[in-house]
Amino acid sequence: MSESFVITIEPLGRQVVCRDDQPILDACLRAGVWLPHSCTHGTCATCKCDMVEGEIDHGAASSFALMDFERGEGKLLTCCATPRSDVTIEVDIDVDEDLEMFPVEDYVGTLVEKTEIAKDTVRLVVDLDREIAFNAGQYMKFTVPAAGDGSAPSVDRTWSIASPPTEAQRLEFHVRLVPGGRGTDGWVFKDLEPDQQFPMSGPYGRDLVVIDSVLAVEDIACPETSLKPGATMICTAQLPGIVAGGSHVDTATVTGTPTTASGAVPLDKDGQPLSPVTASDIAHAYAAPAPPALPTTGTEAGTLALVGVGLLGLGSLLLLVRRRRTS
Repeated sequence: MSESFVITIEPLGRQVVCRDDQPILDACLRAGVWLPHSCTHGTCATCKCDMVEGEIDHGAASSFALMDFERGEGKLLTCCATPRSDVTIEVDIDVDEDLEMFPVEDYVGTLVEKTEIAKDTVRLVVDLDREIAFNAGQYMKFTVPAAGDGSAPSVDRTWSIASPPTEAQRLEFHVRLVPGGRGTDGWVFKDLEPDQQFPMSGPYGRDLVVIDSVLAVEDIACPETSLKPGATMICTAQLPGIVAGGSHVDTATVTGTPTTASGAVPLDKDGQPLSPVTASDIAHAYAAPAPPALPTTGTEAGTLALVGVGLLGLGSLLLLVRRRRTS
């Protein structure tokens, strides 16, 4: 039987109960306490924080994401660390007060549709057993069943929600094949068929919305789907409280200067040319008569990306930034 401990989160002063076999991050998210996170499996270090007091087990934390000297200094990854006593952690939390965060819950998903929408890319339509509240750009965790022949154990994989928050029970996902990947090659593209059910949990992740002199925004049209090195992919999402429709990108590294269809560099609100964009895990939502191009320079393994940039008035730009992990 597992034992439970109290986790105190500073500077929030919040306390949650966490089992000794439960990652601290999971306990917090399920209690409605949002903590920084991205990959949720110990490799990105987004959830790294300081342990003020207590004892923990570091679990499967990568030695690259959490080095030995950091462990000695009392740092931990909340997505992997499990408590061995009451624990107090200090976390750098920067949450937009205007953005409502929703607790993580468990669901049962039923596959309604699996359609190939591009080379090595499928669209999954999944019905949940009940409605879910989430923000545009968040993602869900799928429990991939063990292989029928016993050759592979059950694992968790996460994919971004590609449907708007207004669709609260039927979710859409765009999944790209990762050769040899346990979740894609070994399940989604192999054994997963309509009417199959599987455990899911979520929502995970966070959106950060930055608005630059946006006066009005309307629905947009996405560019064509292309899958090649540094490719983009169609993906739409609702931007809560800001626009009726928009676009978002799954984890990607993007570098380039936004340009109009004619090749001109758009101007910012001060009339200056926009600077080149270089970022990871970014997304652009846009509204424009003609969407401009943004060059890309590669993607992380197993990710899908959509980048859209547009002009409004004299080059006003709406930037939607988010993080998520896929495999």
